[in-house]
Amino acid sequence: METWETVSMTRKEVRRPGLVQAALAGKITTAEGARAVGVSLRQFRRLKARYRQEGAPGLVHRARGQRQEALPVTASPTSCEHSGANQTPSRPVEHQRQNVTTL
Repeated sequence: METWETVSMTRKEVRRPGLVQAALAGKITTAEGARAVGVSLRQFRRLKARYRQEGAPGLVHRARGQRQEALPVTASPTSCEHSGANQTPSRPVEHQRQNVTTL
């Protein structure tokens, strides 16, 4: 008896199983598959290897469902040596313009 497993995939991932199967069957090249999926040759080879070992569930992004850690703040905006570079001028722009007379 065959068992079925439900796999949640993003729109981007849905195309992967068919393209990987076609590459494994020799219907398309690895380069064509990689281009169609939008990954490098190396990553497409990894997808093929994972598909051989795990089937379609192996093609789902590994970080799905995991919490992403926030990056630590290393410097405050005022402590940076370039902190004044992008600040707005203290005087309004109108006061900085020079009067130019045109004929």
